[in-house]
Amino acid sequence: MTRFWLPAEKKFLGPLTLACVWLAAGLVRAHDPSLDQPLPTLPEYLRLGVEHVLIGYDHLAFVLGLALLARTRRATFLSVTSFTLAHSLSLAACVLDVLTPNARWIEVGIALSIAYVAVAQRFKLPSGGGVGVALVFGFVHGFGFAGALEEVGVPSAAVVPALALFNLGVELGQLAVLVVLVPVLERLRTRPQLWPRLALGLHAALFLLGIGLAAERSQWLWSAPEQDPTTASITASRSS
Repeated sequence: MTRFWLPAEKKFLGPLTLACVWLAAGLVRAHDPSLDQPLPTLPEYLRLGVEHVLIGYDHLAFVLGLALLARTRRATFLSVTSFTLAHSLSLAACVLDVLTPNARWIEVGIALSIAYVAVAQRFKLPSGGGVGVALVFGFVHGFGFAGALEEVGVPSAAVVPALALFNLGVELGQLAVLVVLVPVLERLRTRPQLWPRLALGLHAALFLLGIGLAAERSQWLWSAPEQDPTTASITASRSS
């Protein structure tokens, strides 16, 4: 009987995430000397991070693809940890204005990441056992997470707590999804008559979703700036 719990290694994910946030916070502190100003409504950044994951179907689809690609609990842990590290670093780099990619291309890249992870196992595409695709595309998804921060603005006087709380919220939302998703997939894999067809259907659905989103978002690449639902670049904004 399959037990409903995550890998024992998952207990290390929390400290690892916090360490990554602390590193990013240190980088921000080095770039912003005005951190003595208070940041209003700090809990809102934590809520925003959780909310962005739970309602962000493209990010959830990619996490599902990673879970399908990983056949063991350890593989799932390694993939999710790699995804966490990658998107945490790109999120910090974007907020710090170290990297300012075109958000139109980022949205297309996120869509293509879903399609790729959906077919990587079936067509034996390079994936690094799930860790490779998690690192590469996790970096892309991090820029997408930064877009959510840009929508509400990040006070330059208090970037550290805003970034840390938002990133923590993202991890909490992601962990909440995995707590339900991983045991369900493990249980389904024990049903040989059902799982092959179900897995094929899930992979096909993810692939079609990714390709559909990529086709839709590709139209933004040549649209006028005022028609673009994304921003050209994402930087920390000043607010009182």
